Amino acid sequence: MGCSSAGVIFGGRLVFTGKTGMQVANPPSWIAGRRIVFRQERFSARPASGRGRIWIGRRGCSQEFCRQTNSNATRILPCIKHRDTTSGVNITLDLASKLTFRNDVRLIVTWNISHKLSCEIVDKVFTIKQKDLDGCETSSALVQAPRSIRIDTLNGRRLIKTKYPNSLYEVSLDVICETNDTYRKSVEIRTVEKEPTASPTNLTYELNGEMLKFEWRIPPCGKRNGNITAYDYVFQKNGQRQLSADKTRNNFKVYFDMERGDLWTFKVRAETARGRGPYTRTISYHLTN
Repeated sequence: MGCSSAGVIFGGRLVFTGKTGMQVANPPSWIAGRRIVFRQERFSARPASGRGRIWIGRRGCSQEFCRQTNSNATRILPCIKHRDTTSGVNITLDLASKLTFRNDVRLIVTWNISHKLSCEIVDKVFTIKQKDLDGCETSSALVQAPRSIRIDTLNGRRLIKTKYPNSLYEVSLDVICETNDTYRKSVEIRTVEKEPTASPTNLTYELNGEMLKFEWRIPPCGKRNGNITAYDYVFQKNGQRQLSADKTRNNFKVYFDMERGDLWTFKVRAETARGRGPYTRTISYHLTN
């Protein structure tokens, strides 16, 4: 904290003997009621003849002083410690997310810190914590471990690399005072989406009379890269030049009027707001007699 012994009063003057931020009990009238900070500028090794100047202001480290009197002077010494409860820090923290030209995910962190003299800032630390993966997984084995980044300025803007799109991150900014008081601001953001990097899984078909039904499952977690808004499929029957291509929000597609001898193929891919992913393997079947 830096709270240490302070000064000696000679004839109404305070001679500084240590660096501190203190509140004085029963002070001389000229400093009564003030919270003062003593900053050493010069002093003599002999208190009886020492001289110094004081700087008056506010600091987060406050402490009461007791008076001890001897034949030479009234010495001011530390007494009962107490916290300065003045709220000394205000933090503004804004987050955004973007894709770089290399298709990497970045967080854009903008911050501003204002503080009163009751808090002398000694450290400023960002903590980035991933809270889920792709909106579908929270296992600690799959999400990144929290990491910390120290900053030097009271305001600024910074790009922070993150590994996963469409994932929930919590960014916290801790401002630490000399008194060890810590002020925190936390904001959550879901990173920007990308196109899927995997195709739908478990593509199967079922033939029931003249009805042909295709079914599939959503791409695996961590490779969806966003909310799946639709499935884009291609169906070809008997070598048609004109493919049947369309979209569906369901995870199945049904065709009717299938006949013996028909030859068909089918494939499907998932789509987010950012684009389409890869197709599944093409499955085909020849309806023989």
